[in-house]
Amino acid sequence: MLRSHPWYIPGLMLAAGALSAPGCGPEPRANQALTGQEQAQVTVYNRTHEVVQLQLQRVSSELAVDCAFVREAPQRFLREEHLTPPGTDRLYSGQELRLYTYGSQLNPNRGCNLNVARVDDARIEDVVISWSPGLPFKSFFPDVDAPADVPTGPHTVVLSADYSQTSPDQMRPWRDRPCNGELSTCSEEEQRQALTLPAGAEYSWEVEGTEPTVRPWGQSTSITEMPSGSESDQGSCSTGITRQELSWSTPPTAGAWQVVEVAHDADTTCAQVSLSNDQAQEQTWSVCGSNRLISRLTPASDLNPVILQFFFELGSSGTPNMVNYENLSVDIRREDLEGNPLEVETIDLVRGRQVPSHLGLEIEPRLSEGCPALRESESCLHVSAPLSLEITTSTGPLILIPGETVAPANASPRRLELVRGLHRAVVDTACDGMQSQLDPPPLGPYLELVYYSGVTTLNP
Repeated sequence: MLRSHPWYIPGLMLAAGALSAPGCGPEPRANQALTGQEQAQVTVYNRTHEVVQLQLQRVSSELAVDCAFVREAPQRFLREEHLTPPGTDRLYSGQELRLYTYGSQLNPNRGCNLNVARVDDARIEDVVISWSPGLPFKSFFPDVDAPADVPTGPHTVVLSADYSQTSPDQMRPWRDRPCNGELSTCSEEEQRQALTLPAGAEYSWEVEGTEPTVRPWGQSTSITEMPSGSESDQGSCSTGITRQELSWSTPPTAGAWQVVEVAHDADTTCAQVSLSNDQAQEQTWSVCGSNRLISRLTPASDLNPVILQFFFELGSSGTPNMVNYENLSVDIRREDLEGNPLEVETIDLVRGRQVPSHLGLEIEPRLSEGCPALRESESCLHVSAPLSLEITTSTGPLILIPGETVAPANASPRRLELVRGLHRAVVDTACDGMQSQLDPPPLGPYLELVYYSGVTTLNP
């Protein structure tokens, strides 16, 4: 059971302890000076009378998690493969324990800190405890014999118990210490008794303060039980995963280049574009996207040369090492044999969290309703949710799903093509193919789109 109580009155639990049967260890010291005060963002405090074996699992350090997105429904997006092997901590009655972070999670790009806490008793619910990287640190005493009058601070997850239905002869004293607080010295039977929860007791998790967030974990499942992108990539739940991603090699960035040949792969929407310039230099540029994109780069005939010029931009967020988008602008000029310009247009290839402001688009990424979370591939641990774009136009909003192309305005030659749209809840940074300018790979909305300015016809 989960409860959110801002504060708790310890005296109520002490009064309950006074009714209990004698324990097998002395009451801890109460008013002696303690050393070993530690710092932590979040701690777990055992407000029950029992010793509990707490199993903790963290998110793997190779993963980045969109905490704000995942924390309200962790079982929708997280699976057992996302977690580290469990570590077991023995938590005595009245003892406080830190929840650890891992170093890379201190980078805001990496999402949040998240732990799964389990106790091997069905009456204590398995929970997910998560908090933001910027949560301030606090001091606490991890000493098993910390004084009873040391209060718990904010950002504490508390395990509490209700003993109203427990027989007094089965209750242990508050802050019981079996075998003088050294459970490992107990006999096997003494350990079994010490770790057995009394009949009739009901347990719940509570949070002191506004963070962390505590949500049920439920039954563990494997990522293999999650639908793959290829299974769900259709209709309003499309992400574009099954279609060719929008990608490109590094293009020549100096001057104008004539398209000599476009070798279109028949099995994909990729092309090798052979280029040359007026200095007889040659270069091959690779691009993948859609048939519409490839066709705009291809000369109609030998009588109409196509001239390309490339401009590349990284959209910085102002946060170190974080890039919001990659934008490759391709200026296209079609000429006659005498070199006179006939048509011009610009195509912008964009991928990332946002779109460049110079495109003049008013768009809002939105989760596609009623769609399951999905794994992007068989080999990676990415988990995403389908995303669509709401485009503001003079006649009202337009909804664009991956694979579609729309006109952002009436009677306009401009076109917007959404190649892929997904909200990445979990990113596997160790996965092949994820190293690019967008490093670390983006959490949250991720878009791949092509913006066509429309053709402007010139007088020869």
